[in-house]
Amino acid sequence: MPNIRIEPIETMQTGRHLSEFRQVDIEEAFVTYENSMSLAEELIYHVCTEVRNNCNGHLLGLNGDFVVPIPPFERIRYLDMLKHGIPRSAGFGIGVERLTRWVCGLDKIWEATPFPKVPGVISP
Repeated sequence: MPNIRIEPIETMQTGRHLSEFRQVDIEEAFVTYENSMSLAEELIYHVCTEVRNNCNGHLLGLNGDFVVPIPPFERIRYLDMLKHGIPRSAGFGIGVERLTRWVCGLDKIWEATPFPKVPGVISP
């Protein structure tokens, strides 16, 4: 089932937003941030490797310079929830269209979905 979000019309110009999108959400109890990030890295590495191995002909026409990222990835931010007494848990979400856009080297996120719902654009 898709996620639906109300976006201002101005976000249409960025090429980074959809009103309707799909996302992989993974949450794990009693795991560390490092364990969760490792799982996310393994998932992205696996998806990118499969795309490179099985869709290379199509990928070359879209993003000929695509390189499969090798874990561990650079960590952009870290939330230290334990300092605030929140029980240990971790999770992540990966937007399917955002991942597809990145793998294919597309300019606009709506190019990564067959039936895009773009803020400010009426679609059937």
